[in-house]
Amino acid sequence: MLTHKDFFYFSIVSANNYVQCHPIEITEDFDNYFKGGDYLKKMPKTFIQTRGRKRNDIIGGTLGLYLISEKIKCQLENSKVTGVEFVPIEIKSKSGNKYDGYYAMIITGRGKAANKNDASLKLIKTSSGTTYKNVGYLFPIESWDGSDIFYLESSKAVIILTEKAKRIFEQYSDICVLKRCDEYIWPV
Repeated sequence: MLTHKDFFYFSIVSANNYVQCHPIEITEDFDNYFKGGDYLKKMPKTFIQTRGRKRNDIIGGTLGLYLISEKIKCQLENSKVTGVEFVPIEIKSKSGNKYDGYYAMIITGRGKAANKNDASLKLIKTSSGTTYKNVGYLFPIESWDGSDIFYLESSKAVIILTEKAKRIFEQYSDICVLKRCDEYIWPV
């Protein structure tokens, strides 16, 4: 039986030197992408580099949309990871050059949101001492649609991975942050 120990909270490092991108144009339809429907028509296809110099295999897009290299796309497809689709996109650098071989990682998997009140209050050591924090990202497992990569309801940025998907993304530990859901510490 699966428990929250079998799922991983996913995010990317937002260091100043890493490239980040935003769509050249955001339409009202784009926000509806997260509500399901015909996301291929709603999502932007052209992105522009907004900051950073170091290009990686995973680039933060905007609003929880991740742009990935063809290398990661192939790894996910070869491993038969479910809950994602890929749309070829164009990225333009600040100088006008184009980055080839990137895709928008469209997350189609879904589950219901975690409730912070379900977390356990634990004493956590911090750089300034110790403090009590809520620990555990406990989304209702029965609401999970079975996908290897999925968004949680009403969230544009929280992505959860199964072990299968985690094995791919942990190869990119300089870019990705992966935290077991039962060990996740809620920010203040």
